[in-house]
Amino acid sequence: AGLRRLDIGIMYLGYLAIVAQLAVEALGALREADWVGTVSVHLFTFGAMGLMTPAMIVRISRGHTGRKVVFDALDKTVLWVMLAGLALHIITPQLAPSAYPTWLHLTATCWLAGFGLLGWRYVPWLLRPRADGKLHVFLPRQEKTKDPGAFGFRAVDMWLGTVSNPNDEPTAW
Repeated sequence: AGLRRLDIGIMYLGYLAIVAQLAVEALGALREADWVGTVSVHLFTFGAMGLMTPAMIVRISRGHTGRKVVFDALDKTVLWVMLAGLALHIITPQLAPSAYPTWLHLTATCWLAGFGLLGWRYVPWLLRPRADGKLHVFLPRQEKTKDPGAFGFRAVDMWLGTVSNPNDEPTAW
């Protein structure tokens, strides 16, 4: 399923970029590699971080705002743009090194477009109340101790509470 669904497959590709980065490092330790640019570093930054971060932004933004975690056309477009940025930064300079500055500009454009679209869509969602009208709060549980340290209390655990009527007075929660 992971290779047929871009929203899942992108995570596999991000992890594969880590493996590729380690392989490039190992190859460089064994013999001198004639790469254009810092391929090892950018396999990690563009491959792992540049692919997985947008996918996680979509998942987290949708889930934490009370929406279904389903990638729509815009979300998938962002992932394709980020994949294009990875290819433009890692593969194309090896094939046409004389155009390296052009590849850098195109890569930066992909990142600007990808993260710009994510910001344009998700920042307003994150600044508003959840779509499902609920409020989630952490409820720390404390116990009184005989020890004078830390004001005579110790943390026991943390509960997650769901408030279904967050617009009411807190006493009605």
